[in-house]
Amino acid sequence: VLVLFILALMINIDWAKPKLEATMGDALHRSVHLGHLRWPFGLNGITVLTRSLKIDELDGTPFILAKGSNIGVAFTPLLSGKLVVKFVQVDHPEIYAVKLKPGAWNFEDLFQQTIDVHFIQADSGTVYISDRSKTAISKEVITLKNVDLKLNWPAKGKNMPLYLSFNTDAGAGQKPGYIRIDGLGKAIDTSFEHTNYALTVFATNIQAPEIKKFLAVVADDKRVRDALDAKSQNVIVKGILALKAVVQGSVTTGFSADLNTEVEDVIISSNNMGQVKTKHASSGGSVQMTDALIGWRDLDLSFGLLNIKTNGELRNWQDKKAKYD
Repeated sequence: VLVLFILALMINIDWAKPKLEATMGDALHRSVHLGHLRWPFGLNGITVLTRSLKIDELDGTPFILAKGSNIGVAFTPLLSGKLVVKFVQVDHPEIYAVKLKPGAWNFEDLFQQTIDVHFIQADSGTVYISDRSKTAISKEVITLKNVDLKLNWPAKGKNMPLYLSFNTDAGAGQKPGYIRIDGLGKAIDTSFEHTNYALTVFATNIQAPEIKKFLAVVADDKRVRDALDAKSQNVIVKGILALKAVVQGSVTTGFSADLNTEVEDVIISSNNMGQVKTKHASSGGSVQMTDALIGWRDLDLSFGLLNIKTNGELRNWQDKKAKYD
């Protein structure tokens, strides 16, 4: 009987739920609510299974809602009474990414070096992206579907895989777009900012109006926002984009990319120039972007029968007195 009782405690560990919720809440700086818990042992250590996962912001607004989830617990600290969460895998999560003010999002604190969750995986998720800042030019919610994510926290001197894929939310009668990003990050320390990434980016069937909606929510540069503001919009761009790129760099040093794009069924119209159409447009070349510079080399632009080859730099591009060479 005693053995059966101990086994029952090991399999059904709802008794540990308050401690696990508190530990995860402290690590994620949010309120965590778990469903019924089970605790199977395996070759990979101890994994806590929960039927549901709900993570709220401290003000009560939802951050993540998920169905079945796996929570990896470090075994050695457990022997001394400490509960350390090492990984979280969530199934069909709904994630709310909210812009709080220019340059600040509700998830940025998760990338701090104090976070001890080393790996996060999301399967078949949905992400809702919105701008709730006082300066928002669009209140529209951008929806990404079928989101798959495998994210490793940087570990000094190690190559850490990164994978992200998702579908864009297509309109009626349209095929959804698809974007995939995968590669490796070489960590100098334990921060994302200093990690050097080598990534492959693939995108297909991306509708130009969807790009505009996305930029209207995420862009911070005032000139870009003014151009995207629906109230002052006098240029309409339509087309279907496909892209392949190899991207290298870090957040602190900037990124460079060798890219090729193809755009089908292009329509550009405005009150001043009327309407321009072409069945096919493309571009290819190398692009570099830092806080102070946007540069391009051997950039080949084709628009119908028009072809342009160019090299150049736009220095201090975020300032009003930007310089072009």
